Amino acid sequence: MALLSHASRVSSFLHVGVTSDSMASASRDQPRPYSLRAEDVSEFLNSLGMSGCYRIVRIKDAIGFAAEPGLDVIFVSRETRRGAHAVNQARREKGLSPLRICVMGLVLADDGLPLSSTRILKEEVDALGHLSRPVRVAISTSSPAKLEGVGRAFQRVFSSVDVMAVGGAPGPEQPVGMSQTEEGARSRAHFALKKGGADYAVGLEHGIMKGGMGVHVCVILNALGDDVMGHSPGYPMPDWLVKAAGDGRSISDEVERMLGIADIGKSGGVTGLLSDGALTREELAEYAALAALVPWIRSDLYGLEEE
Repeated sequence: MALLSHASRVSSFLHVGVTSDSMASASRDQPRPYSLRAEDVSEFLNSLGMSGCYRIVRIKDAIGFAAEPGLDVIFVSRETRRGAHAVNQARREKGLSPLRICVMGLVLADDGLPLSSTRILKEEVDALGHLSRPVRVAISTSSPAKLEGVGRAFQRVFSSVDVMAVGGAPGPEQPVGMSQTEEGARSRAHFALKKGGADYAVGLEHGIMKGGMGVHVCVILNALGDDVMGHSPGYPMPDWLVKAAGDGRSISDEVERMLGIADIGKSGGVTGLLSDGALTREELAEYAALAALVPWIRSDLYGLEEE
């Protein structure tokens, strides 16, 4: 669906190969009949507004009709890009110009693993990549606010989510600069991943950036160990807290010392204090986690390239 959708947006006419029953049988047991598979493709293309602007061709081998004249571009996935090079070799042998190759990224299922017809047929996932169980998310934190914020971010992306806190990993007392903050978030994410059983592992770190901006950085790992980083909006920190952080002191400890507030983390944290509750740690955690999730929401576009 992602492949056909992209092709339909950038093409005036599509030639779509659907494998014959004999070719399909070579790679899987008891494939659905060609007529039903071709009908599904036709219905989907019609739903995209492509009626009258495509032809469906039964193919019996990897080259199929692709070595015919009158074609410009071949659309493939990362898994099938080698086939595109074989097509171009066949075209050169016939004296035809090679096709431009447009490679789509893999579409990921809810568990962060590639979606495929094989997984669908095994009923691991449905046709849209949804699992039959909640998406499992582990976050390295002991903060209820961060747990809540990360949970809200994942719930905006996935239909069913189970978020669990696995405790805090060792990290810098108070990160200063993006490098230290990212390192702390990544360390926490790997700590959560090692606990096992999660589809995604999350590490969050609050750091003070150049210019005194407070930012939450989130690193998310999937079960394959692929990682993506996102961060929250930044907000100005008071000079006395920036100085404390630069001296290696915890900003929470400094607030408690300077203002005589006990357990600042249980009363909205430093962010809640500075904004008088207008901006919360939950919101910053949600924004950071949601930003990190973006490449997994449309993984097909993030892997898009042209040869």
